[in-house]
Amino acid sequence: MTALRRSTILGMAAVLLVAGKASARDFSIGGGISVTLDETWTGTSMQNPAMKFGGMKDMMDEATESRLRRPGTGVLVSYMKFKTDKPAKDIAIDDGANVVKAAKTIYGTQAAEEQPVPTIHRKGDTVRAYVTLHPRPGAGLNVAPGYPTGCVTTGTIRLGAAIHNVSIASESCESASHQQAVAAIFETGGQ
Repeated sequence: MTALRRSTILGMAAVLLVAGKASARDFSIGGGISVTLDETWTGTSMQNPAMKFGGMKDMMDEATESRLRRPGTGVLVSYMKFKTDKPAKDIAIDDGANVVKAAKTIYGTQAAEEQPVPTIHRKGDTVRAYVTLHPRPGAGLNVAPGYPTGCVTTGTIRLGAAIHNVSIASESCESASHQQAVAAIFETGGQ
């Protein structure tokens, strides 16, 4: 085998290996946290317009809104860091109960789950809590205009007084894009 032919075969093998592997993208969702999703996702992040009002600046150090999209799935993240002198470990909140209460308040009449059970993950002072909801027959779960209505995973990521409110909306809870977003945001957790 000639050197040219061997290098051509090795080059083609490298291209096939790279092409077979999806490249990843990091998306900032506020508060120094990023999530990693595959290259088919797009995203934007901006300061929450409410931060232009004096009253909000008195209550919060930072507030952002992030939107991530992929065909069939959309993620909406609202991040708020409230002003406090308390360390994160001294702020006690029942994250699971709060997520269930919020989900029932927002989606209660449309959701098939009457008593959603939260999944909770703790790592140090960071708490991730979420529930996944399916629509009742003939209903849809509306996160925001233009988002799919077939499934919602909603929850929070909290470190003391810094809170991410997250809603992942998809055509189906079983879709690869929904599963990828849930894993990246709630299971694996952004860094």
